[in-house]
Amino acid sequence: MKSLKRVIGVLIAGTLVFSLTACSDQSEIMSVMEEFEDLSDEEKSALIDAYENGDTDPSEVKDQDTSDTSDDEDESISDPETSRIPKINVRSVVDYGYSDDHEKMIFRSSCEIPVLAPESGDLFPELKKTLDTLADEYIESVKEHNKELVEAAKEHYNDSPDFFDYGSYNNDSVVLIRRIDEKVFSYAQGWDSYTGGAHGLYSETGHTFDVSTGKELMLSDIIPDDSGLKDALSEKLLEKYDEETFFDLGESLSHYVSDANEYDSGDEENYEDYICPYNWTLIPDGIQFYFGPYELAAYAYGSQQVVIGYDEYPKVFNPDYLPGDEEKSFIFDFTGMTDIFDIDGDGENDQLRADFEYSEDYINAVSVYVNGDCDTIGDDLWIEPGLYKSHYIRLKDGRQYLYTEGFVYDDHREFFVFDLNSGVPKASDRAYLDYIYFDDDNTEYFERNTITDPENMELDEIFYILATFYGVRTYHPGEDGMPVSDDRFMIKNLDFDDNLTSKEDITCDIVDRDGNVISEKETIKAGEEFVLYATDGETYVDAVISDDTIVRLNITSTEYPCSVDGVPADELFEVLFYVG
Repeated sequence: MKSLKRVIGVLIAGTLVFSLTACSDQSEIMSVMEEFEDLSDEEKSALIDAYENGDTDPSEVKDQDTSDTSDDEDESISDPETSRIPKINVRSVVDYGYSDDHEKMIFRSSCEIPVLAPESGDLFPELKKTLDTLADEYIESVKEHNKELVEAAKEHYNDSPDFFDYGSYNNDSVVLIRRIDEKVFSYAQGWDSYTGGAHGLYSETGHTFDVSTGKELMLSDIIPDDSGLKDALSEKLLEKYDEETFFDLGESLSHYVSDANEYDSGDEENYEDYICPYNWTLIPDGIQFYFGPYELAAYAYGSQQVVIGYDEYPKVFNPDYLPGDEEKSFIFDFTGMTDIFDIDGDGENDQLRADFEYSEDYINAVSVYVNGDCDTIGDDLWIEPGLYKSHYIRLKDGRQYLYTEGFVYDDHREFFVFDLNSGVPKASDRAYLDYIYFDDDNTEYFERNTITDPENMELDEIFYILATFYGVRTYHPGEDGMPVSDDRFMIKNLDFDDNLTSKEDITCDIVDRDGNVISEKETIKAGEEFVLYATDGETYVDAVISDDTIVRLNITSTEYPCSVDGVPADELFEVLFYVG
C-alpha cells in the first residue's frame, strides 16, 4: 500500500508541476516539489485523497484529518493482476426420474453452465450480462428436454423393465475451462447422453467470449482469413490419425464454416448439403478444433481433436486475442482423455487419461494413465456416477498435476490428486472439499465455484464450530500437488438467518480485518450479537459485533458443542445453529 501511495504521490506532484508551468516561474515549481517531499507519509496520503476529490492545494494538507484509513483503502483497491481475470462459477440443474411404480430410478441428469462469480460481476458487467442470459436460456432448455426424456424412459420401462437393471437414461453436461485470462474466456460444454439405444452419444461445444465487451466470438474474429484453414486442418488430422479413419476427409470438411450463426442440417434426400460451424475453443498454446462421433468418422473411431498452435501461423491469428509472451500458470479441463500436452518432456504429446472404476452403482477407484503408465487412488471410494472432469494443471515453473474431480454420496466434492512431474502419474492423495449450494426455489438450480487459476484456487470446507457454516480460502498446489493454503477461511453460507446472541459475558481478543490481534482478553457483555466472519478451522472463530469491532473467540475444543476459553459454547450463546 505504501509503495502504491508513493507512485500516486509522484504522479500528483508531477501534475501540480504541470499545472503551475503555464502560470508560475521555476522557483514556484520547485517550492511545490520540495513541499511535497517534506510531507510525512500521513500528510502525503491526505494530499492524495484531497487531489482525488478535486482539491490540490498543498497548503491545506496539514489541516486535514490524517487518521489511518488503511482498512477502507484495502477494501477499495483490488489486486491489479487478478482483477483483470474473471472468476467463474458453475450453475447446475440436477434432475432425477423414477418409474411410475417408483421401483427404480430410470433417469438422471446433471447439467452445468458458467456464470460470473459475484465478485467479478461489477468488474465485467457486459460479460456478466451475456453469461446470465445464456445460463437462463440453457437452464430452461435443459428442464424441458429432461421432461421429455423422463416420459420416454417411463414408456421404455413399462415395456421392458429389466432393461433398466443395467442403468438409467442420462443427460449430463460439464463446463470445461480451456483458456481464461485478461482477454478471453473460452470453455467447452462437455455433453453425454444415453436414451436407450445401442450406445450413448457425447460431444463438446465450444464458446469463447471477449471478457471486456461480453461478445461471444466467432471463428472469424480469431482467424479473419480462413482461406487456408481447411487445408491446415486436413494436414493436422492426417498427421494424427490414419487416413482410413475418415469417411472422406475433404468432403466432410467442406461443410464447415467460420460463422457460428450458419447452420443447415440439410434434408433426408440431400443430407450431403448440410452446413455447420466449426467447433473450437482457444487454449493456452493455440486453437483446438473438435469433431464429435459421426462428424468425420464412424462412431467406433470416437471423436477427433487437433490443435493449431499460435506460433505455427502467427500472422493468421488476430493479435487482439493472442496471449502475452509471459509464461503463465493455467488449468485445462477435460473429460476422459486428452492428448495435446507433452507430459514427459520428450517433445511428443502424450495421452493423459482419467478412468473411474465402478463397483455396482458407485465408483470405487480413480486411475490416471500417461500413455501406458498408471497409478490409482482408492478401492473403497463411494462416488456418485456422472460425467466427471479432470483439471490438468501446469504452473509457470513447469510443474504438472492432475486434479480429477468427483462427488461422494452426500454431495461433497473431492479432488483426487496425481503428480505428473516424473512423466508418469504418481498418486498423491484425496482432497476432501465441500460442495457449496446456492439454492433458489424459483429457478431450481444451484451454483458453486469452480477453479480457473491454479495459483489461486478458491475451495470450500464445511465446519461445525459454534454453528454449521462454510469457509472459503485460496489454495495453490504444493510440491506433491496437494492443495495447500496460507490463508484463513472466510465464512459464508450460514444455514440460518439469525446471528449468535450471547447470554453470558465472553472473554475475547480484538483483531483487525487481517486477523492480527490488537488487544487480548477483552470482556464482551451478555446480549451481544455475533456475526461469524473468519476462522482457521481449529483454534479460533472471528466474529463482528454490533459496533463493527472484530472479536476472536478462542476455541479450546471443537467437539460438539465446542468450547470457548474452556467454557461450553451452549452455556455462552442462546442458540447454536447446527445442521446435518
